[in-house]
Amino acid sequence: MILDFSVENFLSFSARQEISFEASNDNTSEDSLIIKVKHPRSGSVTRVLRMSSVYGANASGKTNLLYAIADVWAKLYQPCASKDEKILFRPFAMHRDENTKMTVSFFINGVKYDYSIEYNGDIIIYELLEFNPNGVSSLFYERKHNYETNLPEITFGKNVSLDSKTATVITTNTLANHSVLSTYNKISVEAPAFETVVSYIRNSILATQTHPNITALLKASILQQERKDFLLRAVKEADFNITNIVNRPAERGESKIEFEHDYDKGRFTMPIESESDGTLSFVEKMDI
Repeated sequence: MILDFSVENFLSFSARQEISFEASNDNTSEDSLIIKVKHPRSGSVTRVLRMSSVYGANASGKTNLLYAIADVWAKLYQPCASKDEKILFRPFAMHRDENTKMTVSFFINGVKYDYSIEYNGDIIIYELLEFNPNGVSSLFYERKHNYETNLPEITFGKNVSLDSKTATVITTNTLANHSVLSTYNKISVEAPAFETVVSYIRNSILATQTHPNITALLKASILQQERKDFLLRAVKEADFNITNIVNRPAERGESKIEFEHDYDKGRFTMPIESESDGTLSFVEKMDI
């Protein structure tokens, strides 16, 4: 459950923009409009709106806000395929030499998590994940980029309960273009605190619940070249900037569908979970 989100230097957003779902003390129709999130240990309660509305003129950035929210989850969850792959980086047109910054706060089983990230097309410059399992905010991990080694420096909090071997494995596998959490998602180590967050993102955020059959549909379609060619022609004519759809083998679990996009700075891949609802609806409704 998301509490708030902010973004800076992303698509049409130049200056920092923020959306919050924290409810006021107004108790009008609160049973229908409010969720009361109770901390499992401290018992503190946070009032969170079940929904919010964003309205504005055409081309005012409403869809870009949804893209930004999807992007921060994708950065957390999905690692790049290799150390040389570019990070999906879509800055404000006049600030292409500046970094994108995002923050998101969310709850898992009543525990609040606060995540922030700063990145460009080549590296993740900074990450900070904090949580409050005991009712007080504490460090989950902090990651800084070392420009001399071109590798991240990572500090893990005590409440994450990582043994030294696991911490070393995660650190050595975290590349400049990988978030720390996404690194865990591609390797085989035991880290319950990490698994809690990864499972939440997978099952509660990125699950394509409104398109339950699309992954199986695409896996079947791209095996047949004629059907795949037809699909790619269709999405190209629909101007989705999609140049390819691939079924990428995964190191953990089943293979994953990814979409390759062409942008002015090159080609980027996005997991199916990060694609817009409009793109998935278009594909799903096609008779392929």
